[in-house]
Amino acid sequence: MIVASLLAMRMAAGRGYWLVLLISFASLPLRGLLAGSFIEHWGVWPVQALDGIGAGLQSVAVPGLVACMLDGTGRVNVGQGAVMTVQGVGASLSPAIGGWLAQAIGYRAAFYILGSFALVSLALWIGFAAILRPACAGARPEQGR
Repeated sequence: MIVASLLAMRMAAGRGYWLVLLISFASLPLRGLLAGSFIEHWGVWPVQALDGIGAGLQSVAVPGLVACMLDGTGRVNVGQGAVMTVQGVGASLSPAIGGWLAQAIGYRAAFYILGSFALVSLALWIGFAAILRPACAGARPEQGR
Protein backbone atom coordinates (compact mmCIF):
# COMPACT_ATOMS: atom_id res chain seq x y z
CA MET A 1 0.00 0.00 0.00
CA ILE A 2 2.82 2.41 0.84
CA VAL A 3 4.61 1.77 -2.45
CA ALA A 4 1.34 2.20 -4.35
CA SER A 5 0.70 5.49 -2.53
CA LEU A 6 4.13 6.81 -3.45
CA LEU A 7 3.64 5.80 -7.08
CA ALA A 8 0.17 7.37 -7.06
CA MET A 9 1.61 10.71 -5.95
CA ARG A 10 4.09 10.72 -8.81
CA MET A 11 1.48 9.59 -11.33
CA ALA A 12 -1.07 12.16 -10.17
CA ALA A 13 1.47 14.97 -10.36
CA GLY A 14 2.34 14.09 -13.94
CA ARG A 15 -0.87 12.73 -15.44
CA GLY A 16 -3.68 13.70 -13.07
CA TYR A 17 -5.95 11.59 -10.91
CA TRP A 18 -8.03 9.92 -13.63
CA LEU A 19 -5.44 7.28 -14.52
CA VAL A 20 -4.62 6.62 -10.86
CA LEU A 21 -8.26 5.88 -10.09
CA LEU A 22 -8.64 3.84 -13.28
CA ILE A 23 -5.82 1.54 -12.19
CA SER A 24 -7.30 1.38 -8.71
CA PHE A 25 -10.74 0.46 -10.02
CA ALA A 26 -9.21 -2.14 -12.36
CA SER A 27 -7.40 -3.86 -9.49
CA LEU A 28 -10.62 -4.48 -7.56
CA PRO A 29 -12.47 -6.81 -9.99
CA LEU A 30 -9.20 -8.66 -10.58
CA ARG A 31 -8.94 -9.13 -6.83
CA GLY A 32 -12.47 -10.57 -6.73
CA LEU A 33 -11.67 -12.92 -9.60
CA LEU A 34 -8.50 -14.17 -7.91
CA ALA A 35 -10.20 -14.52 -4.51
CA GLY A 36 -13.00 -16.57 -6.02
CA SER A 37 -10.72 -18.70 -8.17
CA PHE A 38 -7.93 -19.49 -5.72
CA ILE A 39 -9.47 -20.21 -2.34
CA GLU A 40 -6.28 -21.79 -1.07
CA HIS A 41 -3.83 -20.72 1.59
CA TRP A 42 -1.41 -19.29 -1.03
CA GLY A 43 -4.25 -17.46 -2.80
CA VAL A 44 -4.35 -14.86 -0.03
CA TRP A 45 -1.05 -13.27 -1.15
CA PRO A 46 -2.08 -11.94 -4.59
CA VAL A 47 -5.48 -10.89 -3.24
CA GLN A 48 -3.85 -8.92 -0.43
CA ALA A 49 -1.34 -7.39 -2.85
CA LEU A 50 -4.14 -6.17 -5.11
CA ASP A 51 -6.03 -4.88 -2.09
CA GLY A 52 -2.96 -2.89 -1.06
CA ILE A 53 -2.55 -1.51 -4.57
CA GLY A 54 -6.18 -0.39 -4.73
CA ALA A 55 -6.15 1.10 -1.24
CA GLY A 56 -2.81 2.83 -1.77
CA LEU A 57 -3.85 4.42 -5.03
CA GLN A 58 -7.21 5.53 -3.67
CA SER A 59 -5.70 6.91 -0.46
CA VAL A 60 -3.86 9.47 -2.58
CA ALA A 61 -6.20 10.04 -5.51
CA VAL A 62 -9.55 10.47 -3.75
CA PRO A 63 -8.56 13.25 -1.31
CA GLY A 64 -6.46 14.94 -3.99
CA LEU A 65 -9.30 14.85 -6.48
CA VAL A 66 -11.80 16.23 -3.96
CA ALA A 67 -9.38 19.02 -3.05
CA CYS A 68 -8.85 19.91 -6.74
CA MET A 69 -12.55 19.84 -7.54
CA LEU A 70 -13.54 21.99 -4.57
CA ASP A 71 -10.53 24.31 -4.59
CA GLY A 72 -11.58 27.90 -3.99
CA THR A 73 -15.08 27.02 -2.80
CA GLY A 74 -14.31 26.95 0.91
CA ARG A 75 -15.92 23.53 1.09
CA VAL A 76 -12.98 21.14 0.76
CA ASN A 77 -13.41 19.74 4.29
CA VAL A 78 -17.14 19.21 3.77
CA GLY A 79 -16.41 17.43 0.49
CA GLN A 80 -13.76 15.24 2.11
CA GLY A 81 -16.18 14.39 4.92
CA ALA A 82 -18.94 13.47 2.49
CA VAL A 83 -16.65 11.26 0.44
CA MET A 84 -15.25 9.59 3.56
CA THR A 85 -18.78 8.94 4.80
CA VAL A 86 -19.73 7.22 1.55
CA GLN A 87 -16.48 5.22 1.63
CA GLY A 88 -17.22 4.20 5.23
CA VAL A 89 -20.71 3.03 4.32
CA GLY A 90 -19.27 1.01 1.45
CA ALA A 91 -16.54 -0.41 3.67
CA SER A 92 -19.10 -1.55 6.22
CA LEU A 93 -21.57 -2.92 3.67
CA SER A 94 -19.00 -4.97 1.76
CA PRO A 95 -18.25 -7.50 4.53
CA ALA A 96 -21.90 -7.56 5.55
CA ILE A 97 -23.06 -8.34 2.01
CA GLY A 98 -20.09 -10.66 1.46
CA GLY A 99 -20.85 -12.60 4.64
CA TRP A 100 -24.51 -12.90 3.75
CA LEU A 101 -23.66 -14.07 0.23
CA ALA A 102 -21.02 -16.52 1.46
CA GLN A 103 -23.47 -18.04 3.89
CA ALA A 104 -26.23 -18.26 1.29
CA ILE A 105 -24.33 -19.39 -1.83
CA GLY A 106 -20.69 -19.98 -0.83
CA TYR A 107 -17.44 -18.08 -0.73
CA ARG A 108 -16.53 -18.48 -4.37
CA ALA A 109 -19.77 -16.90 -5.62
CA ALA A 110 -19.59 -14.19 -2.95
CA PHE A 111 -16.14 -13.12 -4.17
CA TYR A 112 -17.31 -13.09 -7.77
CA ILE A 113 -20.38 -11.01 -6.96
CA LEU A 114 -18.41 -8.50 -4.88
CA GLY A 115 -15.88 -8.29 -7.71
CA SER A 116 -18.70 -7.56 -10.14
CA PHE A 117 -19.65 -4.51 -8.04
CA ALA A 118 -16.14 -3.25 -8.68
CA LEU A 119 -16.61 -3.97 -12.40
CA VAL A 120 -19.61 -1.65 -12.36
CA SER A 121 -17.50 1.13 -10.84
CA LEU A 122 -14.83 0.55 -13.48
CA ALA A 123 -17.43 0.71 -16.26
CA LEU A 124 -18.90 3.94 -14.85
CA TRP A 125 -15.45 5.49 -14.53
CA ILE A 126 -14.62 4.68 -18.15
CA GLY A 127 -18.12 5.56 -19.37
CA PHE A 128 -17.98 9.04 -17.86
CA ALA A 129 -14.35 9.65 -18.83
CA ALA A 130 -15.20 12.68 -20.97
CA ILE A 131 -16.68 14.43 -17.93
CA LEU A 132 -14.27 13.10 -15.32
CA ARG A 133 -10.90 13.51 -17.04
CA PRO A 134 -10.92 17.34 -16.99
CA ALA A 135 -11.92 17.32 -13.31
CA CYS A 136 -9.13 14.85 -12.54
CA ALA A 137 -6.38 16.78 -14.32
CA GLY A 138 -4.73 17.73 -11.04
CA ALA A 139 -3.21 21.06 -10.10
CA ARG A 140 -3.50 23.86 -12.60
CA PRO A 141 -0.19 25.56 -13.40
CA GLU A 142 -1.72 29.04 -13.72
CA GLN A 143 -2.52 28.99 -9.99
CA GLY A 144 1.11 28.41 -9.07
CA ARG A 145 0.74 24.92 -7.62
